[in-house]
Amino acid sequence: MIIVIGFAITEWRHRYARGLLVFLVIGVLFALGPDLIVATHRVMPLPTTLLQPLPLLQQAIPSRMMVYVHLALAVIVAIWLAASSGRGSWARWAIVIVAAASLIPTISSPPWHVPDTTPAFFTDGMYRSAVSPGETVLLIPRKGGQQMAWQAEANFWFRMPNGHVGITRQGIPEDPLKGALQITGRDVPSGDELRAWLDQHGVTAIVVEDATLSHFSDVLLAAGYQPVEQSGGVSVWRPS
Repeated sequence: MIIVIGFAITEWRHRYARGLLVFLVIGVLFALGPDLIVATHRVMPLPTTLLQPLPLLQQAIPSRMMVYVHLALAVIVAIWLAASSGRGSWARWAIVIVAAASLIPTISSPPWHVPDTTPAFFTDGMYRSAVSPGETVLLIPRKGGQQMAWQAEANFWFRMPNGHVGITRQGIPEDPLKGALQITGRDVPSGDELRAWLDQHGVTAIVVEDATLSHFSDVLLAAGYQPVEQSGGVSVWRPS
């Protein structure tokens, strides 16, 4: 904030400076989304509400607009430092160095990445003896998105009837069982619903992570599936 204010004061006379600051403000406004929310409370609608019906913008995730804000900030910092001269130039460099230092993560904090929890069934190649090449397999992991990592770890040995790509934007149809096949999802489907979905997608095997087995075992049995193998942190189920 100090850098932006200093840039606005010292460079305002330049047209490019005014353009950068306007771009910055617009980026922040877009990043706030259609509503101003303070402490989980909706305070007021913002002007970007009027842009929601427009193509492309209606699918935009507001928080990702901060990428453009950071781009403008990088240019502002570069210009502000390049324009520094005289005895007071050290103050600009000091402010920028302090700002950069504040971005350094605390080493004592937890890991900055999600630890790899891919079961040994995939990392050790056990899947080769339990699943046929090109077979359509439903994977039920503990966390959404892991099934795609498992498939990649297996070098796409098998196919999947679904995947996980994060938020499904409005206007895009969502698979009705997408959330139900996750331990943190909504209610588990009935056996008949699951069996109909499996048959529709040509699924011939189900691989369930051990951590979620107790959550899904009843519905798998109700759908007519039986465990045929349990190893490497997962169990393999097939139609009985």
